[in-house]
Amino acid sequence: MPIFQFVAERITGRKFRNISQTQEEALIDVLTAAKAIDGVLRDVERDELLEIIQKLEWKGDVSMATYVEQSIERATAIEPIPGELEDCFTEISERLQEDWLREEAYYLASRIVLADDQIVENERLLLKYLVKGFGISADRQQDIIKVIRKEMGMP
Repeated sequence: MPIFQFVAERITGRKFRNISQTQEEALIDVLTAAKAIDGVLRDVERDELLEIIQKLEWKGDVSMATYVEQSIERATAIEPIPGELEDCFTEISERLQEDWLREEAYYLASRIVLADDQIVENERLLLKYLVKGFGISADRQQDIIKVIRKEMGMP
């Protein structure tokens, strides 16, 4: 199953139905950052992001498409340096507000990063600083990665 289809199906789950607009926007920012951290976001990936986000019950002040474009601009402007990544994900963590949603966001970002079976340095840094900014323990991170590896048929 293509990664964006997987993510879209995951966020249509029951537990995502009651998240706030602020939390939806933070989740979008995580997904966008995971896809854009390599510095390139192709048109097809942009369209896939919009398709995923249409699964959410958008109640924003700006249109969904506008928010996605703004999120893409922010994500592609992020410098993959520790201080900037940590600040970025700490701010997103505050908007996510709940530990279960932080863990879900980390899980989804990890699935996006691992979808092509290779992790470039910028993606490794993104995942490292997501964990740090979201306050996910090393044990919980390992549990999440084990689940992903099993789902993806990886050793």
